[in-house]
Amino acid sequence: MFFKKLSIIYKLFVSIKLAIFILISLAVLTAIGTFVESKYDQEFANKLVYHSFWMASVMLLLSINLTMVLIDRWPWKKKHAPFVLAHFGILTLILGSIFTKYLGVDASLSFKEAESSSTISLSDMEIKVYSSFDGEKFSLIYQNPVDMFFIKPTEKKAYSISTAGEEFKVVEYLPFALGRQTFKSVLKGGQPALRFHLFGSRANLVEWLSLELGQTTVSKKFGLATISLTVDKNYKAKNKNELVLFVQKEQIFYSLNNNQKRSLKSGRTFQTGWMDFEFRLLEFFPKAQKEFIFKAVEKPSEDTVKAIRIRHEDQSVWVGQNSYARFFKKDKMYVLTYLNKKEALGFSLKLIDFKITKYQGSNKAKSYESTVELENGSKVLISMNEPLKYKGWTFYQSSFIEPEKETDSYVSILSVNRDPGRFLKYVGSALVVIGIIFLFYRRKLS
Repeated sequence: MFFKKLSIIYKLFVSIKLAIFILISLAVLTAIGTFVESKYDQEFANKLVYHSFWMASVMLLLSINLTMVLIDRWPWKKKHAPFVLAHFGILTLILGSIFTKYLGVDASLSFKEAESSSTISLSDMEIKVYSSFDGEKFSLIYQNPVDMFFIKPTEKKAYSISTAGEEFKVVEYLPFALGRQTFKSVLKGGQPALRFHLFGSRANLVEWLSLELGQTTVSKKFGLATISLTVDKNYKAKNKNELVLFVQKEQIFYSLNNNQKRSLKSGRTFQTGWMDFEFRLLEFFPKAQKEFIFKAVEKPSEDTVKAIRIRHEDQSVWVGQNSYARFFKKDKMYVLTYLNKKEALGFSLKLIDFKITKYQGSNKAKSYESTVELENGSKVLISMNEPLKYKGWTFYQSSFIEPEKETDSYVSILSVNRDPGRFLKYVGSALVVIGIIFLFYRRKLS
């Protein structure tokens, strides 16, 4: 009975029916993956299809089927050469793909001119929690990689982060989100922030201006004009077109051209002296905390990010991808970060020069390239069609970020790849091609 069942299983694994089922399954999964990738992005398609349980199961069945068919044809003869080469080639391709999936790295590297970088950013995310007693020295107390896509946290089924006697809960996850920055008033731990309206015949804008932890003055330029927010009572304007807003004892005052300070209340409007521009204070928080509000969207774009909502005691805070949230206690502060994982390259690259060529009469980029300096001092050009291969890594010029200000420089973004399965995939592809050539050669002779 046992050998009879074994014989049935053996016949199943070498049958042409199983091979047809596998090919149809692969075609269906590939079609679904292509649709998902076109609608969303590659990462989404990888999670749902290409790296899914179903794809892994079909590839396992294919590997077993190919192996059993090879065994079934043993001992091989000369006429079996095309068949054996093609089957071994496919198995080698599958093995190379396994090496790529579990040992390979797809990441990115971003830097400005004259900057060096020795770390790359992976697509995988991780959560870190830091604690501080003085707001200057921080200790890492929690670190864990996490994929919220599969956890799918909710208020009732939150993802819990317990550390140092504190509990943080992830209660919501948005794979594609658009965020906007705002501020809220807090009783402790915050910094001064205000929202103002600057308007006239040539411009009409609403902006936030806030101090970061440890800052005494922050300035923002609007053409030739400058608006500064400071807690330094002795601060002096650097030019006649600078409006200075002083925060003293949780009250706000303003000064134009270093003249006498005048009290300012929310809703008040005054002339700036810059042509016909007027300034109106909309909101002022003596102690404020920056926060982001995120809204879910169906499809990804250049502006969308991943976002999680964190609940800690009575606080509920959104944290966007590669951002952080601060939580204040009586005697300490916690900082929770939601970041792309980092990996050390083992060497550093320095961006010497970044050049961009645009289509004539347009701001659309035609080509762009980076000149980088290696650790040995040699300089290498990385362009859209000329990658850099160095110490097992391949660097491709993928994109760039335009400067927000004229004084800033472009940010060059390189795609970074390490594929230990590449050689096996090359060998597998070559074996399949050689097998097919032998097959047509034998048929031609016959």
